[in-house]
Amino acid sequence: MGDFSYGHAAKMFLVFLALGIGLLLAEVAFGMSVGVGVLSHPASLASWGTLTPDSFNAVVRRFGPVISAAVVAAAVISMAVHAILLAPLAQIYRELTAEPTVT
Repeated sequence: MGDFSYGHAAKMFLVFLALGIGLLLAEVAFGMSVGVGVLSHPASLASWGTLTPDSFNAVVRRFGPVISAAVVAAAVISMAVHAILLAPLAQIYRELTAEPTVT
């Protein structure tokens, strides 16, 4: 089998680190936008304190389809991020295992 990544580990690490930092920045931006949206309406948060099991069931029954769609969307986005993170590593592996060309 051989040492495919010998001498290339730093480059592979830096590629993955750059992609990870980009993903982290995107998550922070999304989290901040959601946080600003929630915190801009503090009166709406007060109603969650009076939530009873019956009213919770009503909320879930009403927003169940939205929650299901959000779970599916999160799964699709997760797989896209997974593919984006692994594609450069697959390309590096292909380049390292390619047959040498004679010129």
